[in-house]
Amino acid sequence: MTWDSLKSLILYASKIPLPNLIEKILYTIPERRHIARYVGDVLENRWDGAPKGTLHWGHIKSLDTSLNPNEQKTLDFLTTRYMDHRFDILGSGWVTNRYGTEALGMEGHVYHNHLPIEVHDSDGKWLEQVVTGVHLGDAGEAWQLIQSMHPGYLPIDWQRDIKSGFRWDAKLPFDQQMKLYRNKPGVDVKVAWDLGHFVHLPQMALAASIPEQQKAGDIIAEIKCQILDFIATNPVGMGVNYAYSLEIGFRSANWLIALDVLHGAGHLKESEDFERLVNRYLGRSLHHMLENLEYREGLYSNHYLGDIVGLLFIARYYEFDRKDQLLYFAISELLDCIGKQYFEDGGFFEGSTSYHRFATEMTYYGLAIIRGLSREDLGRLALINTSDWPYPVKIKKKDCIGPDLHNFIESAYGQKLCRAAKLSLDFSHGDSDFPQFGDNDSARFLALLPKGDFIGADQLRDYHNLDRYLDKYGVEESYWKQDHTTHGHIVAMAGSLFREASFKEDSVYRLDCLILKNLAANQSYLVSCPIAKLPSYSKPDLKRFSYKLVHSINAPTSDKDLRSGMATIIYPEMQMYALRSDRVFLAISGLSNRGMLHRWTHVHNDALGVELYIDGRAILKDPGTYCYTALPERRKYFRNTAAHNLPMIDGQEQNRDLGGSLGLFNLRRDARVQLEYYSEHEIIVSLRFRKYHLVRQVEIQKEAVIFTDYSNHPFTSIFHHQAEISDAYGYVQNWEASIKATKK
Repeated sequence: MTWDSLKSLILYASKIPLPNLIEKILYTIPERRHIARYVGDVLENRWDGAPKGTLHWGHIKSLDTSLNPNEQKTLDFLTTRYMDHRFDILGSGWVTNRYGTEALGMEGHVYHNHLPIEVHDSDGKWLEQVVTGVHLGDAGEAWQLIQSMHPGYLPIDWQRDIKSGFRWDAKLPFDQQMKLYRNKPGVDVKVAWDLGHFVHLPQMALAASIPEQQKAGDIIAEIKCQILDFIATNPVGMGVNYAYSLEIGFRSANWLIALDVLHGAGHLKESEDFERLVNRYLGRSLHHMLENLEYREGLYSNHYLGDIVGLLFIARYYEFDRKDQLLYFAISELLDCIGKQYFEDGGFFEGSTSYHRFATEMTYYGLAIIRGLSREDLGRLALINTSDWPYPVKIKKKDCIGPDLHNFIESAYGQKLCRAAKLSLDFSHGDSDFPQFGDNDSARFLALLPKGDFIGADQLRDYHNLDRYLDKYGVEESYWKQDHTTHGHIVAMAGSLFREASFKEDSVYRLDCLILKNLAANQSYLVSCPIAKLPSYSKPDLKRFSYKLVHSINAPTSDKDLRSGMATIIYPEMQMYALRSDRVFLAISGLSNRGMLHRWTHVHNDALGVELYIDGRAILKDPGTYCYTALPERRKYFRNTAAHNLPMIDGQEQNRDLGGSLGLFNLRRDARVQLEYYSEHEIIVSLRFRKYHLVRQVEIQKEAVIFTDYSNHPFTSIFHHQAEISDAYGYVQNWEASIKATKK
């Protein structure tokens, strides 16, 4: 080091306050980074720049809480279990999540690194085992408030995977959490995150708001205590629930909606201490989010989209000095996300039907918040100074953000956003089924009253993930299982957000629609959803292929032709295709568009794979997902080519994975799918990968569905009439279809 550079370093250091300097020095040593964070917290310089504001309620002004008997039964079931701190998290079964609880295990993998805290003393001494000494002051303050509201409250262990029993650590910063469970089979970080999203909280708020609710006071106290419990044991920036900013966005939105629902029902009594703690915590969480957004130049994802929608919720409710800047930033970034993450046909770019659902739900809520801004609000945004924004991701100035923003959104993005819901409508069939092409992680951003069913003993025993649960607890009289394939709420939300004849509000999802309408101040976007014109295709010559296999599935005898009411559905960019009639629904997966702006994180090797229903009965089903990192071999089994209903060459994977932990999500982009031909009751789709070329021809005849597959190499056509099926993340069952199939 030269003398000049040393002088520059000394001059730089002299301008930094001593606490900051100590922290920066410590932070350069990886093993001491957590100490650096503690120094920053204890001297309180970390939060000097955090927003300091107040929460403003009253956006949920009208919510019809009248329920039909089935809805009431569902809500009673859910609320009773949430009050007992029992949660069904990604296939766990309705189990308790408290400190010291023994886990049932994930396919035989059980961990015992829990905190065996048996006594939660009123003074909060037990908190010393959960958080560092630096954070005990804030934690104790929240715990004392819990004691004043609900002295018998038993805390939830928010750091725990309730399936495997593995526990993360709120004494360590967010960026050290992911390595804690490296190479530990059965551990699933999504389980801890899913509980920490608080998607259950608005459901509890709804239950408390029902007229003549006898337990309203107890439910409201429980809602507040769960929030305070989380604040006490999850210092901002510490523990697994701060590993990604998406988790903060989820959590913030659900807290805010739940509390606003209570306010709208007249149940949110003034509580200076409660609101003060929530205000402070939300401000610090916002600061942490903005410092750690999941943004990389040129790379977008559902995570970043969720970050931005979470920021829009906070900006809507949280009054502080940079509120308008935050709104401007979030609006600008959401417009970029819509422009880059949606194809013109409405499909979401991550190669998964379930992520299309998840992303579109988030996008619609974000758009509703923007639509709720008045012309005066937008005019004020156009005048703000964007240059002094202090966070790493800078504000992108956009001329469209001003009084005419709503007109711009309608003209620039209206059609593709309408088509996103049209895709969900076109591929939905039966009560709620939707093809599970690509990953399904069962995510919902908000779910005021989710759709599901009470299932009986025989169905429960079909699910292998519940074997240990049933052994321990026996078969319950009623077990409620959420439906994680339905897209009905997307179509219903589109009916509220867009004035477009294709969509109608659905009474099943009226509460989701009411929340959205309230956020949009009962305004909507005026857009149309015209059918995209597709080019005509000449039928290709398939005789050139050396290898051919024919598989026929005969339908049950009926007076009605399988082709009655037949329509062909084509989404050329999303690369999804379907033939549907009064009796048949058949969907074909492509999902390999090169326009995706990232590695194929959520794509499966399911090109040319199909789902088939005849007379409402499932004949061929996609296997689903089951899990991600918890069991790598199981992850690969459900994602790989052989698990799907398609032609396969010599055991070759369509897209090779990248090996190791990276390969659990990221695939080489080998596959290229092309629509070759379609007519009223026939579709031909081709797949090329490396030196291989496959073509699938599907034809609906009067009494049968005919699959004819072609290839330039020897191959087999796989049709799973019995297989392991995962109809939701974490759930897996043996499934069998009884249908007559013949080979030709």
